[in-house]
Amino acid sequence: MKLLVLFDNHYPEGLAMANRLQLYARALQSVGVEVTVLAGKYKKLQADKKVFMGHWYYSIDLSTPLDKIPFITRFTKGFAQKKLLMHLEAVSKDYDVIWSIGYTWKALLQFSAICKKNNSKLIIELNEFPHSVIASRMQTEKGNERLRKKLFEQAYPVLDGFVVISDKLGNLAANYKSDSAKTIKVPILVDTHAYAEKENIREKRFKAPFLFHAGTLTEEKDGILQVFEAFGRLSSKYPNFRFVLSNKVTLPHMIQQIDAVIDKYKIQDKVVFYSHLSREAIHEHLSTCACVVINKPDNLRNSYNFSTKLGECMSYGIPIVTTPVGEAANYLMDEQNALLVNSTDVDAICEKLSFILDHPDAAIQLGNNAMQTARQAFDHLNYAAALKSFLEQL
Repeated sequence: MKLLVLFDNHYPEGLAMANRLQLYARALQSVGVEVTVLAGKYKKLQADKKVFMGHWYYSIDLSTPLDKIPFITRFTKGFAQKKLLMHLEAVSKDYDVIWSIGYTWKALLQFSAICKKNNSKLIIELNEFPHSVIASRMQTEKGNERLRKKLFEQAYPVLDGFVVISDKLGNLAANYKSDSAKTIKVPILVDTHAYAEKENIREKRFKAPFLFHAGTLTEEKDGILQVFEAFGRLSSKYPNFRFVLSNKVTLPHMIQQIDAVIDKYKIQDKVVFYSHLSREAIHEHLSTCACVVINKPDNLRNSYNFSTKLGECMSYGIPIVTTPVGEAANYLMDEQNALLVNSTDVDAICEKLSFILDHPDAAIQLGNNAMQTARQAFDHLNYAAALKSFLEQL
């Protein structure tokens, strides 16, 4: 069994999806599936295949001489797409399955035609409700609705398989896929052994306690303003408690609102924003923080999604305050492996954070239970055999 992943982003370095793809690849390699990743974007052209954690990756030159001209790139995408299609036409016959990640509904139709011609199968992953985010000034709700309609009614019916991370996304695929297409649910994935806690957990987490947040600062996705408000209210009660954030990347109006909360409680000296943290530095912060708050509001986006951050934090054995929204609710038990709150209830967030700081032994047990849940439910190797069977049955 040979799998080619068409990944429209940087690889192996990259954001959350690149890390998730690494885990898919490692799981499949462990059961004898040969995995190759073709990265559509790259920081450095990698024309020759290289091995990364047991699987292959490479990239091809999709650039054109016009790419450096301002405002021209939107018109040169067609040339890049043509190069990609020509390459896929040449190599797809060597693979049993093509997995598209990050490409548009138009690209999926083109990939499908090539796959049918060369007798290979085409699959995608659904890891969020499609086009649920306004990601640029050029996007609108109406425009995203049109894109969803094209995706659902034209692209989904020609696909051979769907990997979904939640029940709701599985139901979404079922509404539009062909009768012969297969679906497999694979929740958020982590490498639990890489995150395994060392000894002296209490000393590390509570000697100089801090709340840690990694990722962008958004209200719709992470309810971040309520987290700042809760921290501010607790700042006088716990003078040594700090709030550490991996960056201050967000929209200008969010920065203004966050700064307003910081000014309100005079906590400038207790809030630390980094401009950048390496993966090693993030690992160190996750290994030593007293707690995290993953404050997912109950909205359309979060009801379909499943936070990768939740799985990672559980794998580290961190005491977690979070919301039972979407797929996560199937794995969380209040006061067993997490402390559950409503995303808008700042008083409840304060109460749960106070419990963690006042009862370190109970908090450690909470984190240990979370780690056990992650090992049982989210470790990538747990899904290796099922993923291989899914590919073989397409």
